[in-house]
Amino acid sequence: MKTNLQQLAACILTLTTLLGCQEGSSDSSSSGSGTGQSGSLAAMTIFQGELVFIDRNTIYSFQLSNKFAPELHIAERTNNNVETVFNYNDEYLMIGTNTGVLIYAKAIAVQDRERFARVSRISHLRAYDPVIAIGDTAYYTTRNGDTDFNSERTDVVGVIDIGNIESPVIESLYLDLYEPQGLGLHNNTLYVCDKKEGLVKFNVEEIDNEANDLVDIDGTPVTDEQTVKGLVRQPLDNSYACNDLIVNGDTLILTSALGIQQLRIENDGLTVLSEISKDG
Repeated sequence: MKTNLQQLAACILTLTTLLGCQEGSSDSSSSGSGTGQSGSLAAMTIFQGELVFIDRNTIYSFQLSNKFAPELHIAERTNNNVETVFNYNDEYLMIGTNTGVLIYAKAIAVQDRERFARVSRISHLRAYDPVIAIGDTAYYTTRNGDTDFNSERTDVVGVIDIGNIESPVIESLYLDLYEPQGLGLHNNTLYVCDKKEGLVKFNVEEIDNEANDLVDIDGTPVTDEQTVKGLVRQPLDNSYACNDLIVNGDTLILTSALGIQQLRIENDGLTVLSEISKDG
């Protein structure tokens, strides 16, 4: 089993080297430590100099002193099926699961082995869950295709205050999408890939709860006068199919069933730079 994992890690490392050789090239929110970039649906990352990838209910971390034969360092089992991984400032791993976001940090040796320590957990209804973070704020999406937004609320874009990483708080939820998936941040703009709408653009703004009819994680209307960070949808001139995206400087790289598309972010909108069709 260990040999198979080492071989898999070596293959993954080769791919990340080929696809992510952009160290220090941008301020993308989809990049954790400047060792390559990935979308929010990614299942692997470089964290504190080690290759981390997730599989089913286990988080694997490999030491890379020998890049041709990565050595398994940590195999941390969780109680959930893990789906996505995000490197937050090279300090924490944010793991998206089907029931919430798990936040881990490296721990000291426990019973003669090192392991990841769970710092906190953000729970929600059962749904898929990619997550990204920058500064004191994290953003996530959940989806299951339920069109009854006002009851189940499983197709949402959420904004989380992670100023206190040990006690994260969901600030606001945007409900009016159908199966939102990958997401990325460019300055104060959040881009989300939605199954029905395609690429969706939001301004991240401080807004008043009561005036915007926000709800908390339980679906209860928030009626106090607290100002929170919320999402205000912005129009796009064209539609762009996508299921995940990477923010690379002023460029959006979209992936979809149709292929790959590069868009330049400009003040007056988006400009198509290149397209690679799935069918060639």
